[in-house]
Formats: sequence, C-alpha cells, structure tokens
Amino acid sequence: MKTDVVFTDEIVCKCKNEKCGQEFNSAQVNLAVCMYGAMFLIRHESELEPEGKGYVGITCPVCLETSIYEHTAQEIRDAKAFLENDVKIIEIGTNEEGNVTHDPVTTFFPQLRYYSPFQLKNEATAGYDIVFYGTSEPERNANFENELYTYHTGRFHENDRYLCSYIHNEDPPKGQFCTIYWYRDEDLQALLDLEKKNDIRIFPRYYYATEVYDKIDPLLRFHYFQGKEYEQAKEDHVKGRENLLATLKQEARDKDKNYEKLLEETGLDQPDGTLDIIDRLQQQVKADPKVYGEYFDVLVSDPSPVGNYWSADLCNYLWTMLDFFKGRALPDCFVSTIDTDASDAGTMLEE
Repeated sequence: MKTDVVFTDEIVCKCKNEKCGQEFNSAQVNLAVCMYGAMFLIRHESELEPEGKGYVGITCPVCLETSIYEHTAQEIRDAKAFLENDVKIIEIGTNEEGNVTHDPVTTFFPQLRYYSPFQLKNEATAGYDIVFYGTSEPERNANFENELYTYHTGRFHENDRYLCSYIHNEDPPKGQFCTIYWYRDEDLQALLDLEKKNDIRIFPRYYYATEVYDKIDPLLRFHYFQGKEYEQAKEDHVKGRENLLATLKQEARDKDKNYEKLLEETGLDQPDGTLDIIDRLQQQVKADPKVYGEYFDVLVSDPSPVGNYWSADLCNYLWTMLDFFKGRALPDCFVSTIDTDASDAGTMLEE
C-alpha cells in the first residue's frame, strides 16, 4: 500500500526509556513493528473532541520497552498508513576500498492487520476500566463492521472517553478469533507498566500480515480455543450438576419428599463420570500427532518474516529470537541479514 504519508520524528522519535533513548529513523520503526507489532489507540473525531485523540505504541528492539506517542485521530490513521509504505530491504557489505555499502536486495510490501486472538484474564487488569468485544472469524463476516458499530453505539455514550484498540473501517482483524478493547486515557501508563512487569500483552497490536502468522494462527484452534472449550464444558457440567442438586433439595423440602430417593431416581447418587470423559477427550486432542506435526512444520519451515517469494531466505533474524537486538547496535536500515558478531550502526544500550 503506497501512500503520500512520510516519516517524521513527530510520529515516533525515540525510545522513552531513559536508560536507552534509542533514536529511530523510518526503517528502524518498520523493523520494530515487524518484530513486535504496533499499538494504535484511537478516539475518533466528535463534536466534543473535533480532532479526536490517539496514541501510537512502538516496542524498542534494543531495550524491549514500549513507548507511546500522543496524536490526533487523523495522525493515528496517517501513522498506520506510513507503516504500510514499501520498505527497501538492504544488504550491508564493504567495497574494495573498505567502505560500508548499502545495496537494495528486494522490496517488502507491508500490510498492517489487527491481530488479537486472546482475551485478557481479569486478574491481570483488576481495578482498571477496560471494555472488550469478542468475535470469531471477522475476515469471513461481511457484517463485522456493522456489528462492531452496533455494539459500540449501544455500549458507549457520546461523552464516554474511551480509546479503542482497533481503527474502524480498515481491513478486518486477522485470525479465527479476535478481541477489541477500549481503555481510559488515565490508565495507559499504568497498564504499560503492568505489561512490562508481568510480561503479558494488555494492549493488542497490529502486525504485518506475513506467512509467520498464517502458519501460527490455525494452531490456536487446537492448542488454545479447543482447550478452552473443554475447560468450559467441564465448568458448565459442574455448575449444571450443582444447580440440579439444589433443585432436588428444594423439591424435597417443598413436597416433603425423601432427598436420597430423588437422587436415586435421577441417577445422581452414582459417581459422576462425565468429567473423566471430557478429560480423556481433551488428552486425545493434545496427543494428536497431526497437531504436533503442524507445530513442528512451523518451526522447521522457516516461514518468510517479510512474506514474499524473493525474500524467502532473508530477514530470518526477525523471528528467531525475541530479544535479538538487546544490548546490540540497531542497524540504520532494514537489513537482509545480520552478522551476529558485528553491526554497522546504532548505539549500544548502556547497562
């Protein structure tokens, strides 16, 4: 997606971690987004807030801390458009004179997509005013935007001051399931601190739609969502049994019946084997060799981090290590390969 939006240090200037202070150029911002995604929070324009409001969040590859930058709603949309500009992938080398060279190898055509397949656990954000909306397979749902709009208008009043994690009327979220969140301005920094402290994702991110996510997302159906369904089935069964026992007790009292007799007549006096059945089914799914085969295929297939045929063997450093650049100089361009023993640009993080 080629746009007229250009990079300026007003979008993202440098890491706000005082111990780091890494300054970013446009290629380094693309690099950070490719590794860790970009956070966009937006409150669209209204009569109460004509310019709207929002934040861009970038995780620094050097120190792994996320900094947020405040902008108007239109500037948030512009920032997303900038991050979808074509990116030149550069090979760094030296010429015969020993000078460093930067030679374009290919072009990466990024597309940012919202990807938030998990729901926050309540205990992680207890005490904070966070609203969420979950849906399944939004890419296949032609009414996704209308349904989201209906929920939003029904849930919020005009004077409610929430920031949404999803930019409306864009490409729909990726994934078999997605959750969209609304946050309060005054909670943002505290929630960022919780992210760092607990090593969790409280704010959803936009990621570049590449082969990596296409391969990983289907595994969630087996390893996460189906597991959740079994856990929910066990919870529902236990609650249902408890409710039925309570009903029988009430009937025994109201109608002066023998409670033990009622249990015998309904079969509830027998050991409950349903939970064991659900557990066995759950273990069968976990032990399915097809699932592990698909997971192993992701690990060994080296899916292209920048998702095009000509770059299949490039930029593997983007997904092989979570903290690849920690304590290491950040290159000044979107490099094709990196020598782990040396780097040509950037500043080292002071310990």
